[in-house]
Amino acid sequence: MQGPKLLILLCCMLSMYNASAFGNETSITELSASPSEAQTLSPSLNPSLSPSLSPSLNPSLSPSLSPSLNPSLSPSLSPSLSPSMNPSMNPSMNPSLSPTKPPSKPKYNVVCVYGQSLAVGLHSIPALTTSVKYRNNKSLLGGPLSRGGRLTEFRERRVETPVGGALEYISERITTSISTSASNENRLIGVAPGKSNESINRLSKGHIFNRFFMRSIRNIVRNTGVYPLVEVPAVFWIQGERDRKRSYTFYYKAMKRLQVNLERGVQRVTKQKSAVHLLTYQTAFYSRDGSNQVLFAQLDASKDSNKIHMVTPIYHLPTVPDLIHLTNIGSKLLGKYMGRAYYQMFVDKRDTPDSIVPLNITKVDSNTIRVHFKVPQIPLVLDVSTGHAPYPDYGFAVEGYTITNVQVSDSGTDILVTVDRSLEYSYMVSYAIFFGNPRIYAGAGGNLRDSTPEMVLIRNEQYPLYHMAPHFILKS
Repeated sequence: MQGPKLLILLCCMLSMYNASAFGNETSITELSASPSEAQTLSPSLNPSLSPSLSPSLNPSLSPSLSPSLNPSLSPSLSPSLSPSMNPSMNPSMNPSLSPTKPPSKPKYNVVCVYGQSLAVGLHSIPALTTSVKYRNNKSLLGGPLSRGGRLTEFRERRVETPVGGALEYISERITTSISTSASNENRLIGVAPGKSNESINRLSKGHIFNRFFMRSIRNIVRNTGVYPLVEVPAVFWIQGERDRKRSYTFYYKAMKRLQVNLERGVQRVTKQKSAVHLLTYQTAFYSRDGSNQVLFAQLDASKDSNKIHMVTPIYHLPTVPDLIHLTNIGSKLLGKYMGRAYYQMFVDKRDTPDSIVPLNITKVDSNTIRVHFKVPQIPLVLDVSTGHAPYPDYGFAVEGYTITNVQVSDSGTDILVTVDRSLEYSYMVSYAIFFGNPRIYAGAGGNLRDSTPEMVLIRNEQYPLYHMAPHFILKS
C-alpha cells in the first residue's frame, strides 16, 4: 500500500510545482478535471491565466491598454494628461493660468485730530460739513467726536471740528488727481478723540484721555473688519493753550515723547510698520510778549525732528467773541491747512509739508539785518490788504532798537530789517510777538506770508490758503 500512496504524493507535488510556475496554484481536485475543464484551466490554452499572455494583465498585448499604442494612457504622449502639450493646462500657452499677485487689500487711512478744545471744535458752531460729499469718507457712528460704533458716512455733528475740512481737502485733491497712487489713498476715516482744557501730560501715554484716543483707533480697526488694512499716517496735534505756563524745555521734551508713544501705541493696534508723524499747529493764545513758551517749543520740535512737522500758526484765523476758540469757518480753514499737509506728505510722498520756516539772521551792513526763510512759494509778501490787521512794522521787532524800514529782499526769500543805529555784536529779531492781535486773547500777530495762490471754498465764499509766517525769535 505504501507504493501507491508514494506515487500519489509525488504526482501531487509535481502538479503543485507546475501550477506555481504559471502563477496559479492548482488544487488536487483539478488534477482529475475533464479535457474541457483542462482547457479553461491551462495557461497555455487560456491566456487569462498567464500575465505574459493575457491582455488584461499584459497591457502590451492590447492597443486599448498599452500606453505605447494608446497615447491617452501616457502622460508624456497624451495632451489631456501632459500640461506641457495641453494649451488649457500649460501656463506658458494659457496666460490665465500664470501665477498672479493676489489683489491688493483695500486700505483705510485714519485722519486723526488730537488735542484740546480747538481739536474738538468747541464753540465752532454750527457744523458746516453736514452733507455727504465723498462717500469714501467715514467716521464712527455719531461723527468724528465718537469713540465707538460702526462706520458710517462722514458728517460733522453740531460743531465743526478741523476733521471736516481736512477730509474735504484731501478728497478734493485726490478726485482731481490723475495719479494712481492718489486714488489708492481715497478711503478716509476721520476722528477727533481729544478733550477740552487738557494738558499735554493728560493727553499722553498712561492717562485716561490717551486711553480714549487708543480706544478710538481700536474701534476703527474692529469696525473695518479683518480684510481692509488700517493705517494712521499722522496725528494732527492741536494743543498748547492749557500749558501756557509750562517751560520751553518741558513742552519740547513732552512733545517729542508724545510722538514716540503715539507711534508705538498705534502700531500695536493697526500692525502698521510705517511711522506715525505729528503734524502740529502753533498756538497763538498768550503769544504776546513771548509769555507762552509753548509756541517756541512747537516750532523748534518741528525743526529738530523728522517726524514732527509745523503746519500753520493760527493768529490769522477768525475767532469767536471769547478770542480763544475758532469760528466754524476758522475751524474748517484750520482743517484745510491740515488736509493740505497730509496730502503733501502721504499722497505726494514728500518728506515734510510746506510751511514758512525762519532759518537765521545775518548782518547786511551796520544797521540792516537779513532774516532768512525757507519759503514754499516766493516771493514773501508783507500783506495788509487781505483782512489782516496792519501791525506796526508788519509784526517785526528788534530788541533795543527802533525799526525804520522792513522790506522783502530782491530774491523774495528774505526780509531786510533796518534799525535806527549801528548794531552791536549781538542782537535779536522777533516776529508776531510784541504787537497785540485783536483776534486772539493776549495774542500777537504779523503780516508776513508767502505767495501760494491756492483758494478754498467754504459756504460759497473763497478763502486764501497761503502760508503765514510763524511766531519766532532769532538771535545772532
